[in-house]
Amino acid sequence: KINIPQIDLFRYFNLILYAVSADDSRKVLNGVFISVKANMLTTVATDGKRLSLIEKPIDKFEGSEGDIILHSRVASEIHRVIPKEGNVDIEIGEKQILFRMGNTVLTSKLIEGNFPNYRQVIPTSFSKKMEIQGVGYRVQLQGKNMEFALGYSHPVPFKAPEGITFEIDKEKKNIFTDNNVEDTNFDR
Repeated sequence: KINIPQIDLFRYFNLILYAVSADDSRKVLNGVFISVKANMLTTVATDGKRLSLIEKPIDKFEGSEGDIILHSRVASEIHRVIPKEGNVDIEIGEKQILFRMGNTVLTSKLIEGNFPNYRQVIPTSFSKKMEIQGVGYRVQLQGKNMEFALGYSHPVPFKAPEGITFEIDKEKKNIFTDNNVEDTNFDR
């Protein structure tokens, strides 16, 4: 049994339903993968080309950990009717799921099968390179952040997001960014 704010469930489905497959040839991709492990709720949808993933810690969780696949039509219906206030209780059985939102109760069968290993397609780190050409500018590191001086304007600070590091090669006028995806919080 999971208890989360209804607005959170609305946001999860709002952010991932676009990536659900419309092709009926692979039934597991017609659903939303929901996993509860170590007090972390993970929701994933993919059509084989796009992937949407949300991971959030949960406060109220009873029972055993596990994974399910919820049909996208059920997720769409919940997204359509869920009130934005209050909490939703989610009870997961072996082959069924129940959503209780105030006086509204919705039950559904689960999709049977194994969801693809989505973690293997997510990069664990990446880097970007930007080359600045021209004259009349200066860029320097200020701790972890960058500061640009462009022409006669005042300095423009650029704060490094959490998990991002900057490196400046002054001879070649290059700026490099590096990040470790596991250390970065993409909560938007």
